Amino acid sequence: MACWLETWLSHKAGEVRVSTLEGYRQIVQNHLLPTLGGERLDRLQPRHVDGLHKTLQAKGLSHRMVEYAHVLLHGALDYAVRLERLPRNVAALVKLPRKLESKERLYWSIEEGTRFLQHLERTNHRLYAFFYTALSTGMRRGELCGLRWSDLNPEGGSLRVGNAVIEVKGGKQFAEPKTPASKRTVVLSSKTVKVLEAQKARLEQEKEVLAGHPKLDKWIEEDLVFPNARGRALDSSTLSHTFRKLCGEAGVRPIRIHDLRHTHASLLAFHGVPAKVISDRLGHTNVGFTLRVYTHLYDAQRKEGALELFGSSAC
Repeated sequence: MACWLETWLSHKAGEVRVSTLEGYRQIVQNHLLPTLGGERLDRLQPRHVDGLHKTLQAKGLSHRMVEYAHVLLHGALDYAVRLERLPRNVAALVKLPRKLESKERLYWSIEEGTRFLQHLERTNHRLYAFFYTALSTGMRRGELCGLRWSDLNPEGGSLRVGNAVIEVKGGKQFAEPKTPASKRTVVLSSKTVKVLEAQKARLEQEKEVLAGHPKLDKWIEEDLVFPNARGRALDSSTLSHTFRKLCGEAGVRPIRIHDLRHTHASLLAFHGVPAKVISDRLGHTNVGFTLRVYTHLYDAQRKEGALELFGSSAC
């Protein structure tokens, strides 16, 4: 199976985006190969696929990730059937495990978000602007890491999401955002504009410091709004580690960086912002997806819809 999965990945390279292919490769390496890599392609049975499901569940992976792994395996075997390497696709004979009740999405309250940002501002942390922008715009981590100064329109109070940094084998790469809907204009608050202006001034100071020390690594100019200390794109694992550390220092619940996006959307929903506006702001493909993801946040609004519209007349 290991050789065939590599063959299938090479075939998909001409059909999908680089970032999508890298996602496929990670699922193959991390989940398919450890379980099925030693099996022969022509001897694969439904019990092997069922065993894959059970193994991934035992590792604590989400239902969505188990489903992704199944879909990729199904695709690789379907390609083998089309090339007449197999008589049938055994993955088509195995049902996915029942989806367990989904866990509640994590997000901060306005008090927690404020406490976190105040800690970063008080300590003059160089990632203050990154996390402030994450909370105030709901942008994805990759979109923030790929944001360039040329994407900003401070006079108009907006920015254009047109780039994202993705992790690929051997390093990082700039690519288009996740979906066509992800290419969007995000309106900024006046405070966010000021934070970004201060970020630009801070980067200029950092460049001057490096220029004055010939023994230090030189600044690599990539026009990034949130670069590392040498001008290059931020590393995702370093970001995650730093974020967890900062959560502890600020005394707030530890969540993922992606949950800052959920926090932004949640606070907008609590303030009565229409789902369509939130959907456009987050770059979701359609408003139906936004409503499904954040359905619990609209319960109060649904109750408000049960108004007594017509008063009863006296008999």
